[in-house]
Amino acid sequence: RGYVDGTGTEARFNTPRGLFVQGSDLFVVEWGNAVIRKVDIPTGKVSTYVGSKGIGFLDGERTTAVFNCNPTGITGDAAALYVTDSNNRCIRVIRLADGMVSTLSGRPGETIRRLAPGPDGASSRFNRPLGIVTSSTLDFVFVADENAIVRVRK
Repeated sequence: RGYVDGTGTEARFNTPRGLFVQGSDLFVVEWGNAVIRKVDIPTGKVSTYVGSKGIGFLDGERTTAVFNCNPTGITGDAAALYVTDSNNRCIRVIRLADGMVSTLSGRPGETIRRLAPGPDGASSRFNRPLGIVTSSTLDFVFVADENAIVRVRK
């Protein structure tokens, strides 16, 4: 357990939760360190792709963005990665073209007792989003929020 970028067994993780493969890259949502790591599959090189290993909330450039300790799920398409930021109770999007992180749906840190789906998904409020999936043929991500599934337009 730890937090070390490196190649192969030199790298250290703290509670990896979600995985997503895109091309020759494996993206790992790391719950314990609140970052997204990238593994170059052919070489085994691990690097921090998104996050600054802080705890809280901050949208912005991928190297300075902050998650609240419990990112759990990840998916993606040709344009972006989508992450469930469980403790912030929101869905974050990482644009691949420029590395910017923004909030797709939910209100960071807003505590609710039950899921409150919005009419378009973007206005949804989450209790604890855990899993996420998308398809290249759909314009939605589907979010597993403890006791429900919510469709959110990308």
